Amino acid sequence: MRFDAIILSGGRASRLGGVDKAALDAGGRTLLHRVMDAASAARRIVIVGPPSLALAPETLVAREDPAFGGPAAGVAAGLDTLASQAAPLTLVLACDMPGAARAVEALLSGLRSRPGGVSKPSAPAPDQLDGRLDDADDADGVIALDENDRLQPLAAIYATAALSRVVQQHREAGDLHGLSMFSLIGSLSLGAVRVPAGSTADVDTWRDAARLGVRHPSAGEEEQP
Repeated sequence: MRFDAIILSGGRASRLGGVDKAALDAGGRTLLHRVMDAASAARRIVIVGPPSLALAPETLVAREDPAFGGPAAGVAAGLDTLASQAAPLTLVLACDMPGAARAVEALLSGLRSRPGGVSKPSAPAPDQLDGRLDDADDADGVIALDENDRLQPLAAIYATAALSRVVQQHREAGDLHGLSMFSLIGSLSLGAVRVPAGSTADVDTWRDAARLGVRHPSAGEEEQP
């Protein structure tokens, strides 16, 4: 199964006081390294964020223009970087999910066993996704369904052509900057895959960080309420 990966790491982390979220320590590795490990089976990985996130010469880094344009704009920047030789599938992950590897494993398993491994949630919240959630063979990808029955568009594998199509539609409409992921993917046909509890938990606040065992790299110097 050939897929590329886009890791979104371009937010302001305002509820963390503006620290570099990607550099937070999660069990001896940074959050970004953990999520890159989760995407290690990808043919190519693009990190969307500041140039400082280039972890090695071969690391691809993209940046939405203007910066801080939100997740949909970040996905667009990642797709632009991959465009010349894009894989048929694109894994999209947020950089702040320390347990992402388990979610990715479930998503890949769901794709491999489709349609039987892709299931519909009993009652998806209408404000989460306006498009179809089904187990059709021609679905536009799979999206994580967490233990609280919430869909997680930043833990999903999309058909690259379908994702590129909706990005282009919003780009032409002029509303890509600031667009939410649910608004971006609302017209796609996605299968919901139940992922392990906690595998899509993210770090938005220091309370989240403490709960997930994530620390500031200079713990002791940075106050972590």
